[in-house]
Amino acid sequence: MDGLYYGVDLGNKFTVVSFYEPNMKEPQTISMVMGSEEYQIPTALSKRNGISQWFYGKEAKRAGEEGGATGAESLLESAEKNTDIWQDGQRYNSRELLAVFLTRQVTNVVPVYFDRAICHIIKAHQKVNQGRLTSTCRTND
Repeated sequence: MDGLYYGVDLGNKFTVVSFYEPNMKEPQTISMVMGSEEYQIPTALSKRNGISQWFYGKEAKRAGEEGGATGAESLLESAEKNTDIWQDGQRYNSRELLAVFLTRQVTNVVPVYFDRAICHIIKAHQKVNQGRLTSTCRTND
């Protein structure tokens, strides 16, 4: 169990991110707002109407509520069913949108919290208890 573990607890409404290193007693959950205890990221993605600008999490919900973007929520459920989602008049595969959500989440969290290699990415959600996505150490360059 060497290296840094990055955990993603993927839920239909919310996603939570944690990390673990072998010298820790238990994983630490990452707050999405520095200095606060705001741990839940809405599992949502939205696209700005008329342009290819994507938002994830709270920003996706806010943009959808303000009317400037088309939102997609319940991404996990949609991806499990492999359904299509309409965004701004275009059809997108829900699994591809879930991948966009996860990519945005990782690229926004990792540079802020980690200055060392992530060796393992672990995913978990309601139906699949746990699964390793990768076990290759990578630097954050």
